[in-house]
Amino acid sequence: MSETRLIDRSAIPASFVLGRKLDSIPFSGYHILIIAVLALVGFIEGYDLVMTGSLLVLAKAPLHLSDSFMLCLGGFFFSAVSDH
Repeated sequence: MSETRLIDRSAIPASFVLGRKLDSIPFSGYHILIIAVLALVGFIEGYDLVMTGSLLVLAKAPLHLSDSFMLCLGGFFFSAVSDH
């Protein structure tokens, strides 16, 4: 069995070293493009969820859906969203 020495460890924490390396990466136009695309995707996903929820609430009365059915439907819907 080999012996583990604590003396060989660096006094500088790994988070500090990683932070220095990340700070040395230049910020470019590609970073802004990635942030913009991800923001657009997030906005579209959020818009879809809000519209689906609004349509379910508006469709409840004309379709004569009960509260317990809507609760069950909401449970299935939000479990699918959380799995997504």
